[in-house]
Amino acid sequence: MKRLCVMLAITLSLCWLGAQQVGKINHIVGEVRYRESPGANFLKAAGNTPVSLSGEIQTAIDASAEILWNNGRSSKITSGKTFSIRKLYEEAGKSLSWDQDLKRKISNLFAPQKSESSSVAGIRRNERQATQSTEMFWSYEESADIQAAYEHYEKQEYHLAIPILEQVIEQGPLKKDAEYSHALLILIYHQLGNTTKVKEHQDLLKADFPNSTLLQQNGME
Repeated sequence: MKRLCVMLAITLSLCWLGAQQVGKINHIVGEVRYRESPGANFLKAAGNTPVSLSGEIQTAIDASAEILWNNGRSSKITSGKTFSIRKLYEEAGKSLSWDQDLKRKISNLFAPQKSESSSVAGIRRNERQATQSTEMFWSYEESADIQAAYEHYEKQEYHLAIPILEQVIEQGPLKKDAEYSHALLILIYHQLGNTTKVKEHQDLLKADFPNSTLLQQNGME
């Protein structure tokens, strides 16, 4: 009886671990389906669908997706295949490419600012309107907002993010926001396949911020 209770406890523990959420599905293109366990039915996945270790993800032909793990790492899913979430999670834990590691670090840097961005923007808009209404108002060039650029980057709106990031660098080439802007531009141009621009911003990041923690990964040193 004691042995049976121990086996039952182990089984329940494994079931709990299998059902534990370890990430979410992100950047879905085409038809992507997910199920919680091998015996369940596949259901159409949407953005931010949670995934557990016992689950499976399936992509149709010409479809793709990305799984963003809770630890900040990510896995890209190709088309026309069925994947075990546990296997993807284990493979993601083995090693990170330089761009995945950089993406994780950038995401961690900007995460605390997300909840504050809308309220801060509202205050700044009100202040600007009040200033413009006075007789002492003089026109000026609005400063670039790196948080807005990051939000465009997350939505893969690279054509909107690039000019903002370039303006941030121009405004203060040696400021912290410029360091982050170079890193974001490296990731963007890597996604776009522009190796010339990737190297350009890697070199600038190394030259202007030699002690940056964003340099401490393979391919960036």
